[in-house]
Amino acid sequence: VLIRPTTASEGSEGSADAIQDLIQLRTPWGSSAHNTGNAGARFGIQMRAYNSAGDFQTKDPAKSAAIYAVSEDEHSGYWKNVGLAFYTSAYNQSQAEKVRIDTNGKVGIGTAIPDGQLHISSGTSGDCRVYIEADTDNNNEGDNPFIIFKNDGGFENASVWCGNADGGNDNSLNLSAATSTNGGIRFFTSSTDGGWETAGERLRIASDGDVSIGSTAD
Repeated sequence: VLIRPTTASEGSEGSADAIQDLIQLRTPWGSSAHNTGNAGARFGIQMRAYNSAGDFQTKDPAKSAAIYAVSEDEHSGYWKNVGLAFYTSAYNQSQAEKVRIDTNGKVGIGTAIPDGQLHISSGTSGDCRVYIEADTDNNNEGDNPFIIFKNDGGFENASVWCGNADGGNDNSLNLSAATSTNGGIRFFTSSTDGGWETAGERLRIASDGDVSIGSTAD
């Protein structure tokens, strides 16, 4: 199957640096589309395997996967805020949403309402686990998993990683902070639910290695 933009001359491939809508799906408008919310409405492409019911109008069938445009409007009118949802189906279960990219570009895995740039949720049951893996064939101790933190103009100012902290073949868990201004590592705790932003500082490792416990003094 060849899909390409329409051009003036046969055989032309079009402009390589242009935006080309090779496939466009459109949904009809309701009678009050300008002032009625339609949050949750969706349309898109559904990929469906054989189903003995033979009913291709079934909503969210088993043995299927889909990619939908999803309205995230509640009050402002139809399709003013649009996200993208990815659906899959487990064994003998109806398809369900697994990943959402909302109208602001936030990504939710296991949630349709991501609170940050990436929000991963296991839902109402089960652990939520995130794996960062390197060196699956165990043949190079220099291949290690990293989380790197960038700020202040793109500087890599902190990292958490496993292995090779000093170039040796170790598998230690390492925490590093390196910056020229107000650096160090601080530990906070609180007895308030959800109070991590206002928790009190309990321990500090200053940039020069000095350790303060119960005090913020260097």
